[in-house]
Amino acid sequence: ENENENETETGVPHAVGSLPGVVVDVARREAKLQLLVGDVRTTETLDLSSLTAIGDHNLSNAAVAALLVFSLDPGTFSTKALTKAVAFLDPPPHRMQRVTFATETPTGHTSGTSGPSLNHKNSTENVEWIDDSKATNVESALAGLGGYDRRAVVLLGGFAKTGVTRGAGGGVNGLGFGRLAGVLRRHQGYVTFGASGELIAEELVEAGAGVPIAVTKTMRDAVSAAKDSVADGGAVVLSPACASFDEFRNFEHRGSVFKALARGEEVEYP
Repeated sequence: ENENENETETGVPHAVGSLPGVVVDVARREAKLQLLVGDVRTTETLDLSSLTAIGDHNLSNAAVAALLVFSLDPGTFSTKALTKAVAFLDPPPHRMQRVTFATETPTGHTSGTSGPSLNHKNSTENVEWIDDSKATNVESALAGLGGYDRRAVVLLGGFAKTGVTRGAGGGVNGLGFGRLAGVLRRHQGYVTFGASGELIAEELVEAGAGVPIAVTKTMRDAVSAAKDSVADGGAVVLSPACASFDEFRNFEHRGSVFKALARGEEVEYP
């Protein structure tokens, strides 16, 4: 299911008419919380600059969560107190989650002088690895990738949830991956893998996403291709937009294997 929802554009409120809502300013990383207290509308500013969760959609998620708490008792749960709490918000595992290495803290800050050992040509470069294995459909992947600002090699694949049909001209129709073409053009490139990998690549090429870096049978090979191609200062994002059952027990298993492969660890699966 889609866990990367509640995305909102800058200045678009989560409100209906005069009802309570949230207006998120992505550029300023702040939100206006609008609440009716009796017959009086109040507007408070929530500072989201300390939020470490990745993606613009998480600014909206944090703001909506804060509104719900604020609405319980604005006197007790002030926006000042809520602003302090923002820094402690972490997404659940496998939802645009940074992969940490031996020299890093969970928030991604290094705790030593050396970088992570990835056992590939970019082992000394500043590459960020993101586990978004919970993005099991196109909508979830679109939300996560759309709000991520590093140029990334994106890993897409597994078992697509939508049936595939062929159009009159022989082109692929029905997967819905063409909706990702626009956001993928903002990134370095993409690798497809798994049971639906070839069909996903065909549809993305047809939609104008460009030629994939690689089309592989397994996620292991997809990670290897990403390690060989990712640029210094870039990222590798697993946002598969597919179910995991062609290779893995579930999306959690897929995410855990991805993290191990990113770190260069030996892992046997399935």
